[in-house]
Amino acid sequence: MSSTTEEHHPDEFKRKVVTEAYCATPQGGYPEVAARYGLEPRLIFDWVREFFPPPPAPFSSTHVWIGTTAQSLEEFNRYFSHADDYWDEEDRDALSPSATGCGFCIDLDTQYLYDGDLMYHQYFASAVSVQTLVKEVPLSTRAAAESILEACEKRGIVSANAAMSYADPTQLVRDPDKLYNGLVYLGLFKDRDA
Repeated sequence: MSSTTEEHHPDEFKRKVVTEAYCATPQGGYPEVAARYGLEPRLIFDWVREFFPPPPAPFSSTHVWIGTTAQSLEEFNRYFSHADDYWDEEDRDALSPSATGCGFCIDLDTQYLYDGDLMYHQYFASAVSVQTLVKEVPLSTRAAAESILEACEKRGIVSANAAMSYADPTQLVRDPDKLYNGLVYLGLFKDRDA
C-alpha cells in the first residue's frame, strides 16, 4: 500500500530515501526509489527539494566591496589577473590559491578562478560619493542599492574611489574583515528572487 501523507515519515527516513534518490539515482529515476519504499513519486520529488534545495542563482545576490585605494588603475586591475600558466594545469583541485596568480582568488582562498561574467569592478582616480559608486554597481533592485548604502553608512564610508562586486551568491567569503584589493567587504546583498 502506498503512503499518501508525509507526516508519518520521520526526517531520518526521508533523509535516507532522498539521499539515495538524489546521490545515487537508479536508472528508473525517482519513481524507482519511490516504488522500492512504497511511496508516491511526488513525495520523493518534494523531499529532494526540501533536503537538497538548488543553490541560489547567479545575480540573485551580490557580494560588494567599496573603499579607497592608493593604488594606480593598473595595480588595481592586476588584482583580477591570473597566472599565464593557470590553464596549463590539469589538476586544479591540487593547486593552492596562490597558483592562480589572481589576488582576488588568493584573498578568497580558492584555487579556482572567479567567473568573469559575474565580476564587476570600478575605479576612479579620486574619491566620489558612495551613492555614485553604488549607481555603477550592476544591480537589479533599488532595495539592494539601499541596503549597500546602509552598510556603507554603518561602516562610516561616505566617499571612496573603488568598488567591486561578485554576483555568485554561492561564493564563500571566509574572512569578511580583511581588505580585498584595499576595499572593505560590505556583505552579500539580495538583488532578486533566486
